[in-house]
Amino acid sequence: MALEGEGPAGGLTEALDIELIGAYVLMDQRLKDPPLSASDKERLRADPAAREALAAEMVERAIERLPDELPERLRRAPSERERDKLGELANELVGQLEARGSRHRYQAQRSPEHSSDAKIIDQTSAAGERINGFAPAHKALVESSQKRIVIENPYVVLTEEMMEALDGAAKRGVQIDIITNSPLSTDSATTQAFFLEDWPYILARCPTARIFVATGDRKFHGKSAVIDDQQSLITTYNLDLLSGYVNSEVGAVVDSKAMASELTRDFEADLANPEYGFLEYTIEKDADGKPVLRDGKPIPTFGPEDHLPQEVLDEYKGKRKLWGKTLREKVGYFEPPRHPPLSFED
Repeated sequence: MALEGEGPAGGLTEALDIELIGAYVLMDQRLKDPPLSASDKERLRADPAAREALAAEMVERAIERLPDELPERLRRAPSERERDKLGELANELVGQLEARGSRHRYQAQRSPEHSSDAKIIDQTSAAGERINGFAPAHKALVESSQKRIVIENPYVVLTEEMMEALDGAAKRGVQIDIITNSPLSTDSATTQAFFLEDWPYILARCPTARIFVATGDRKFHGKSAVIDDQQSLITTYNLDLLSGYVNSEVGAVVDSKAMASELTRDFEADLANPEYGFLEYTIEKDADGKPVLRDGKPIPTFGPEDHLPQEVLDEYKGKRKLWGKTLREKVGYFEPPRHPPLSFED
């Protein structure tokens, strides 16, 4: 934003007020304009001149609206450079044909609004003084569960603390569903290398748990959870090392049966969506539902080797050894997600 007393003529900084507010106006009108018909989309894809004309029209409309969006002291005619910048942005938006009118589609599909209690939880990044409200909140939610936990997260690398909380929930008979990615849908090979080593142990230590992995071309990126059909967690938080130890994150815990019901329906829709292609990973269990171990390890009955192409298995072979085993076992930094050997003798 332009600073008080500064601007194009001030010499200290080049004002960005028109660029920033103009970018907002361009996006706002793009979302609120009527959706394009299939024929209009086809025409625009095939005709660069038509796209340029549409972008130019968007810029003129945005400039007409700018006086209503800017404080009076900042109102001025845009410079040629600013017009060029708004033109670049408009051309980018015109290329996103499905974005136009998405506000209308959202309004038509939006769920009913509910009044409910909510608590915001967050954590600061490792760039400053680390304040982490997420891990205690996650643990408290799991420890409070009595019936069912459903977790959707694109990256699952569980710490021992979270494993113990889930283990305790399983001992109470809580059903645990974890919905995440496989190597075919992920954008993080590192977290998958951990996960591919961990998933059998998660199922073994939490016998009431089920794990579903996306295998389609569409990346799964949901980050939410439902506890006992009552509490919902909607967040930016990933169950991985970056969110756990580095990034700042924010989320909301909502106490609402209606909200939990809507999220649960969304989970079910995701699992049924063929674009995700969800499969369930399983391990061998005895007649009593107790995990069967061989040399202290759970025995997969359906896992990565049963559905991943050989080239993907070969690609991950080295990653699994390095990230999933070697570094976890030998580097102190990775001790929190280092699970102890399994034994069910007691």
